[in-house]
Amino acid sequence: MSYTLVKGRFLITASDSDETPEIPLQGSVSFTPTAQIILDNEEIYADTTIVATIDKEGYLSYKKKRGIRLLTPDPGQTNPESFTYKVEFNLHYGREKHTYRSFYLDIPPASSQINLAHHTPVKES
Repeated sequence: MSYTLVKGRFLITASDSDETPEIPLQGSVSFTPTAQIILDNEEIYADTTIVATIDKEGYLSYKKKRGIRLLTPDPGQTNPESFTYKVEFNLHYGREKHTYRSFYLDIPPASSQINLAHHTPVKES
């Protein structure tokens, strides 16, 4: 098994003006594997929910490093053969909550990097 780096930056714009700077969101993002048990040859792994924070510049961070490394399969060596994580957001700016629908992120075998901001659903109104 290996790890895929999941990164992303979460910003909002304070107004519709082109001159308004983008502002970093705050909060966290949770990644819950859909497969609770992973078989790798003769070894068994139990994967758990991992919570990444959003740093002061809006970047997804884990243990004070930008990005988070999620467990991924090696082709033909693990069961299940592909990994899916349920992604849930807890984002806000000040007291204003920014709600995004949870979704499932498929991580293909041998992926090196994924930008979560490219996969995130549109903000709920």
